[in-house]
Amino acid sequence: MAATESKKFLDLKRWHCIPRPQSSKLCAITSIVGCWNYLYSVLGNGTLSILTPEAAIKILNHSQDWAKSAGQLPNKAILNYFEILCEHFKVQGKARIYWKRDNGELPETMLREYVADIKNNRRAFIYHCHNHYLTPLGYDIVPNDPAKGSLKLADLNNSDFWIILGETARQQPGMCNVKWRDIVNDITCNDVYFYNIREKFKGMQIKRDRGKNNHCFIVFEAL
Repeated sequence: MAATESKKFLDLKRWHCIPRPQSSKLCAITSIVGCWNYLYSVLGNGTLSILTPEAAIKILNHSQDWAKSAGQLPNKAILNYFEILCEHFKVQGKARIYWKRDNGELPETMLREYVADIKNNRRAFIYHCHNHYLTPLGYDIVPNDPAKGSLKLADLNNSDFWIILGETARQQPGMCNVKWRDIVNDITCNDVYFYNIREKFKGMQIKRDRGKNNHCFIVFEAL
């Protein structure tokens, strides 16, 4: 049993905390609220009342119309919004970029850190991908050799590693599994191209603009 558990992990409480469905173009605010609820509300691991995206928008002093017109939020805004919510509710918390192309961390290192940190109920995550935000919920390690009954992290080169993600959009299933190597393709993509994790069949695509690749994992921590 221990070997099987080490290969699979899914935190359903994280999934229950995701507001669904999101309002149009409010995936960022909705994902932040899901992480906040996981850390601080009775729906997750806290004692405070459940926060809704609509209430969060009022606290952040932005109208819903503004949020809809803004589309994707800059990563710095997401970090700032979480800390504003923490200050409003008088709880201790911080947010930071967990993994981004230019932070110098190797994908293999970040994978091992994610495996440990996703089991920590004082941390919650957002994956900023192409025109959307997803909520990491767990992982599933699938050995290349079906005969293997156990697998250690040292054997990751001989396996497929799937990240389990929660979805806010009504048009999509509530959960999806994405291979870690596809997430790596997305986050490490150079600025000339982009990789849409939700339309992987299109492969690497050329950007119409030449903006910087800001796709990343963000971590929120209850202190």
